[in-house]
Amino acid sequence: MTSATVAYTVDGRLLTCKGALARLEETFSKIPIDGLVRVLVNDVPSRVDVRAWAERKGHRVVGDLRHGDEFELLVAKGTKATPPETLKGPVRLP
Repeated sequence: MTSATVAYTVDGRLLTCKGALARLEETFSKIPIDGLVRVLVNDVPSRVDVRAWAERKGHRVVGDLRHGDEFELLVAKGTKATPPETLKGPVRLP
């Protein structure tokens, strides 16, 4: 069994949806294919926007957890031609 490590955390809880997506886009420019980013948001519309952004960009949401009023999404970087495989095994958070 293999595991993946989260490369970055994007904290969008105090940002607008647009601000969180801009920070996510910037972060994804820094990581390799199959790199993993944890995204924190605090409302359903932001969660929906992150999921739609990932799909539109060819990335994959491999984790989506709710913690009270907040959401934690794990997004793996892919390409439109070859999205990353679904993670197998545990994910190590920094």
